[in-house]
Amino acid sequence: FATLISGVCLLAAWPAPIWIGWLGQTPDNASHAGALLQILALGLPGHVYFIVGSMFLEGVNRASIGFYVMLGANLVNIAANYALIFGHFGLPEMGAEGSAWASTIVRWFMALAVNGAIWFGPSFQRYGVRLKVSQSWASWAHQRRMGYASAVSITTEVVAFAALAVFAGWIGTVELASHGVLYQFLGVPLMMAIGIGVATGVRVGVAHGRRDTADTALAGISGLLFSAFISVAFTVIILIWTRDIVMLFTDDARIADVLVPLALIFTLGMIFDALQMILSFILRGMSEAWVPTILQGISFLGVMLPACYYLAIVAERGFAGLVEGTALGVLVSALLGAARFYYLIRQESQRAEGEPHAQQAR
Repeated sequence: FATLISGVCLLAAWPAPIWIGWLGQTPDNASHAGALLQILALGLPGHVYFIVGSMFLEGVNRASIGFYVMLGANLVNIAANYALIFGHFGLPEMGAEGSAWASTIVRWFMALAVNGAIWFGPSFQRYGVRLKVSQSWASWAHQRRMGYASAVSITTEVVAFAALAVFAGWIGTVELASHGVLYQFLGVPLMMAIGIGVATGVRVGVAHGRRDTADTALAGISGLLFSAFISVAFTVIILIWTRDIVMLFTDDARIADVLVPLALIFTLGMIFDALQMILSFILRGMSEAWVPTILQGISFLGVMLPACYYLAIVAERGFAGLVEGTALGVLVSALLGAARFYYLIRQESQRAEGEPHAQQAR
């Protein structure tokens, strides 16, 4: 099933140079961005296989393996970017394409590491991971429904952020390049947030499954606080050495001139983005399927995209408008997720308080 889904996505992404041109980009931008998307598309199957493996590890309460793989993936990402972007270790200097190849390599590294641990790990053999699957299509319908909701949520977020690249291309070539560089160096803290979110979702799911409201709340809040700590630490580093960090990814000073004045806004956005990611894992750990999807749809498609378009294009604030609109969208997503988490915890607390009275009445 994962192979089917990732194959369809790969085929859809492969004509990227054509459909990017249909979105109003210049031929040069369409060709360059399309080539990058084709390279990234080669990593899609690996990314999907990693998700399948990491979700299995969550289900058997071994999420720590996925967390350590994510940490290792960050090291591989740093080394691959260093080698491929700047042409070290005898490799050619590839710039943005090198960064795309590094991302694809990292995705396959994560897929092989996680699924290799499952396949070869003695403790996983009791789950029949090497046995032929005998389930019927209908027997795992509930599992698919949860997956469909998560898939729609991820698609919504990907489409929204891809649209930002289109807006950046409408503004100018330098702004499009700035958009790419920005998300390259914000990728490391956001990948760490995903790793923390996976672990948090497992802890929340375990506590929620045994109907322990206090521990559910503690697990969720702990994950949020840890993610906030990591994000704030990266924010301080980025704010102190913004230009130096940007120039690690490009030798074009114009890109640094675009990004440096906006550092405070996009780092705040990074913090909110990390928190909304954690909250989506928390809500799914509490057996929420479509509500997190709806909340992210409202935030990204209903708030972020219109705000970015208005600020960047209509109000002519350019790339600053994109950064401001993005920060607003992820802030709204974080607030809606936090409100839903609070509501669910309060409902469970009231239900738990009412159960002893109901038993006494009987």
